[in-house]
Amino acid sequence: MKKQFLIFFAFVILSTIHTSCVRNGDVFLRVENLRDYKIEDLQIGEYIFGDIEATEISEYQQVNTGTFKTTYYMNGDFYSGEVETWGTGNLKMQIENNGDLDFKFEGN
Repeated sequence: MKKQFLIFFAFVILSTIHTSCVRNGDVFLRVENLRDYKIEDLQIGEYIFGDIEATEISEYQQVNTGTFKTTYYMNGDFYSGEVETWGTGNLKMQIENNGDLDFKFEGN
């Protein structure tokens, strides 16, 4: 669990460096759960995504750009950290099976 937590924060730091050059604006965010377990009570800042079954994708939510505290439960364990949204258009955050987060622009 500590390894996943460290990987999560390493990704956040790399995304922060990447976003320093990107224009801010409105983002439509959805989350894809690539894990083998259901994600429960996912909240990104004030935005509530709720439960996301294994291998499922949430609906888009319009979110502001910025850094947000993220919390969720999975397989009985509590996870928290920070994620950063940037740019404009559709963005998909993938929670991969090894615990890594991956962001993909899906076009405007």
